[in-house]
Amino acid sequence: MQNLWKSFIKSLKKAVSASAILTLGAISAYAANGKMPIDETEIKLSDGRIIEAVRCGVHCHCLVVKRGKSTLHKQCYEAEFDRLWDYAFFVPVKPGRYIFDVNGDGSPEIGVATWDGGNNIANRYALAFSIQGDKLTYFGREKFNLEYGESIYK
Repeated sequence: MQNLWKSFIKSLKKAVSASAILTLGAISAYAANGKMPIDETEIKLSDGRIIEAVRCGVHCHCLVVKRGKSTLHKQCYEAEFDRLWDYAFFVPVKPGRYIFDVNGDGSPEIGVATWDGGNNIANRYALAFSIQGDKLTYFGREKFNLEYGESIYK
């Protein structure tokens, strides 16, 4: 009986180790370039300003423009642009670029994606905001694949 128990414990340890390795492998497969795109909640501009996506409620996030500890502009979103803002994070506007002047008007754009867990992943889009002074102005929206961490504009 004791040998049977030891054999069972050994096989259980092997099963747990194998499932841990498989789980970690599956989780890392979802990471775009080694990290999940939802990790990007802050963008640093070349002039020292920072744009942050900050949770301000259950279904609400604010986009905050800061310089140091001073808040220059804050705009909160809850259900705007046909999305619940449960999670908000920055996504690349162009491949590898989180800040890019898409239309060449001198005001760069940033990309923001939201996730609320209830929408069809195939019907996702990201929002683009233009940086005009210290304010963010809605620029438009484009299809965006959250799972692969693609950019908004090719």
